[in-house]
Amino acid sequence: MIENFKLKVFRVVADNLNYRRAADELHITQPAVTAQIRSLEESLGIALFDRVGRETSLTLAGATLLQYVRQIEAVTNDAMPHLRRLEDSMASK
Repeated sequence: MIENFKLKVFRVVADNLNYRRAADELHITQPAVTAQIRSLEESLGIALFDRVGRETSLTLAGATLLQYVRQIEAVTNDAMPHLRRLEDSMASK
């Protein structure tokens, strides 16, 4: 599957609303998750999560981005079978 790792990390954190659980699911460290989210937020210039104590929630921008990330994943998943068929037809020639 084609994916942007920062967007994947974002989606997993958004799904869990917990950095530790996201790290466990992604098989990376919690500091690595934090670094990916920080980098994404810096590149976008907007906070994606509100963090108060141990509570994590999506900001309005985060909720909006999550909708787009889900669309990107769906389109990518739809494209993969078509690309495989194309590759198979090219290999058989």
